[in-house]
Amino acid sequence: FASLVAIEILMQLPFFFYAVSVMLKRKDINKNLCIVYGSSTAVTLIPIFACILRDEETTIGEKSILLSFYLPYFIFPLWLTMIAASEQSALGIKKKK
Repeated sequence: FASLVAIEILMQLPFFFYAVSVMLKRKDINKNLCIVYGSSTAVTLIPIFACILRDEETTIGEKSILLSFYLPYFIFPLWLTMIAASEQSALGIKKKK
């Protein structure tokens, strides 16, 4: 988990602040950065899901609560990656031709 924390601190956290500032200015965000950020974030959640599911001391109810808490942090970056990889603008802003 130390490597996941390092990835979050060195890459995901700075990108988050960059993305928020770009969105507040209503500019389009760099698609390549969205792909890297989204895929990296989604991938870092896979071991977290595995740990939650494999923990024998946690009840099914507790696992459900934990999974429902972490699921949005998996779905949104995955969605961001798919949007950025498609032909659409990452923020839905139409580009001038």
